[in-house]
Amino acid sequence: MPQYLIDLQSPSFTLKSRSEIGYTLPDKLYEDAALLTRSYDISNRVHDQLSYAVLSHRWGVGEPDFRTISEMGGVTAAVSDPRYADLPGFKKLQNFCLKVQSLGFNYAWTDTCCIDKRSSAELQEALNSMYQWYDYASFCIAYLGQAETLEELAQDEWFTRGWTLQELLAPTFLVFYKKDWEPLDPENVGRGRGNSDKLSYKVAPIIEAATGISSEFLRGFYPGDYSVKLIIEIMSWAAHRTTERPEDIAYCLLGIFNVTMPILYGEGEIAFFRLQKELIKRTPDWTVFFW
Repeated sequence: MPQYLIDLQSPSFTLKSRSEIGYTLPDKLYEDAALLTRSYDISNRVHDQLSYAVLSHRWGVGEPDFRTISEMGGVTAAVSDPRYADLPGFKKLQNFCLKVQSLGFNYAWTDTCCIDKRSSAELQEALNSMYQWYDYASFCIAYLGQAETLEELAQDEWFTRGWTLQELLAPTFLVFYKKDWEPLDPENVGRGRGNSDKLSYKVAPIIEAATGISSEFLRGFYPGDYSVKLIIEIMSWAAHRTTERPEDIAYCLLGIFNVTMPILYGEGEIAFFRLQKELIKRTPDWTVFFW
């Protein structure tokens, strides 16, 4: 579970730590947890209460951060402040919260304001755990900055960002949304949260053509397969993607490879060599570099 989630049950859409969220679980749930014969029901109840939606997007102008949302007392208050009201990133955050709230979620997560990047420990955990957080999410909105039709989808910049590779592979349910916060595929309008463009007969072929990722992996990708063939294939998926910081081209692949390693911003391209070193430990075949 992420370190922080946006509480959509609060009027101001405040940030809540996972420990705070844990305290909100009903006392009866803790009592039931001792009844092993009902563990399946308990698991389902916990999942329902703690389910959250995530946002996948390209960072743009005026993105909110953890400190601002915390000090302002929530997303709603921040967007109401004249200093932030006209910033596209804040508007995007507010619209994301309103959209997933309308889909029935109590919590939301985004990589802009739900990570306290001032804390090196929290940043370490976040970057090494982010794939899992997208995987555990009940729904993912992939927000497009350009495409307005399915015909334009493959050319959207979303497909060029390094971090969106894991954000595409990890979630079970992912739907592309346009700038007006409506699904890109008209058939998804009104369907709610229980569908995925990765399984769509119309959208999946477009994703496959844009990324080189086969429908097999779109249907279900499982990190930790260290076969040389798959490692080379994953590297080819990432080869034409870019990141703002040189280290991130390695860090954005950690979850896909099921690898953890220290996050050291400032090391530059050395990060990628460290990632390759970790892969060699798991599959001592130097042909993994032939991609």
